Amino acid sequence: MNPDGSSPTRLTDDKSRTEKLPSFSPVYDGNPVWSPDGTKIAFVSNTDYLFSLYVMNADGSNAQLVTNKVLDVGEPAWSPDGRKIAFSAGVRGSIGMSKPSVDIYVINVDGSGLAKLTRDSGVNGSPTWSPDGKQIAFSSNRDVDGKAKIWVMDADGSDQRILPNSQNTTSTGFSGGQPAWSPDGTKILFIGYRACGVGAAAGIYVTNADGSNSRLLTNDPKDCGGYSAPGWSPDGARILAGYSPEQKGVLEPALQIIIMNADGSNRIDISNRGKYGFNSGQSSFTDVQADWQPLPAPARFASSVVGFSAPSYTGYTDAESIPITVTRTGNLNDVASCFYVTLNEMGIKYYDASGTLRFAAGESSKTISLPVVLRGVNLTWTLTIVLSDNEGNATFVGGIKEAAVTILPRGAALRKKNPN
Repeated sequence: MNPDGSSPTRLTDDKSRTEKLPSFSPVYDGNPVWSPDGTKIAFVSNTDYLFSLYVMNADGSNAQLVTNKVLDVGEPAWSPDGRKIAFSAGVRGSIGMSKPSVDIYVINVDGSGLAKLTRDSGVNGSPTWSPDGKQIAFSSNRDVDGKAKIWVMDADGSDQRILPNSQNTTSTGFSGGQPAWSPDGTKILFIGYRACGVGAAAGIYVTNADGSNSRLLTNDPKDCGGYSAPGWSPDGARILAGYSPEQKGVLEPALQIIIMNADGSNRIDISNRGKYGFNSGQSSFTDVQADWQPLPAPARFASSVVGFSAPSYTGYTDAESIPITVTRTGNLNDVASCFYVTLNEMGIKYYDASGTLRFAAGESSKTISLPVVLRGVNLTWTLTIVLSDNEGNATFVGGIKEAAVTILPRGAALRKKNPN
């Protein structure tokens, strides 16, 4: 998708499955990472039963197996020259009395030259290359305290050492780390835990490449959501990451993809999905494991912004329905669509008030007729209507993605016209 969340395009699907994968098992494609020239994507898939490493063209065509010679491949990372891919593999869960054991490997893109860089030293993962290709930073819990820390080694696996001030301070075992080297080679992002509320939350930290000046970027005391898989924009000015909102109610919030400035400010959700996840009648999909294409953005990509015409609407119990207007601004030359769903105060889908809005080329407005179910009842209740699952050149960034709806009793004082 574009950096504003518009034009999401599906690259893989279940059709890639082979006869080795049982019919009851879905195809899982994950961990996508761009090649340095932006023309290919490495990813992990179980299409041939085992989770193996593949490379495909940027448009999803010509997927090629790189290796299936090691167990449970994950977390690929391209070398800066585009010739090699580092990745983790091993036993990621406990089996009987055996502890997890994961190591970092490197392989040529054509599948030759498989080499093991770490050996039998706990759980090692999340490799990231320095921009000059001489070093690899990674996470490891090999220390006696079992806590995940950031390590650095030479690209051939030699001189493995801890990066100072990178300890995942509250976890026991491998549950953080995820380093990402900045494009200019001067900084490393990583995940660490911070105190938040009565517990701890996974936050994004940044440190100089030598481990000095480590500091927390996501430090909002009112936000105890967890971050994951941070990465840089090509110019190093912004950060891309996964975000799991704090669960405050009955329903688990949907996972998000966010971007922010390099100092942690101006966080923007660019995800396509709804707020509350599949239990609310919204999409059962989540947006995760994003990677920023290492190329400058096109000079112009013309999106349209879709959103509600107002942040709140009011209706009355003597009406059959409440008109809710969704507007579209910007480039109207292309078709676009999105899903909407209405939720009650418990976050449960309200009546039959969901569907898909489809904008034809040139179309700038749609009206949802929200039914009033308890007509004539002397009650006031509130609803939330949410947009999600955008398609075409539509983005929600800059629009009103969620609006409140208040339904008042018949004859309520100070009746106002429904805003449109």
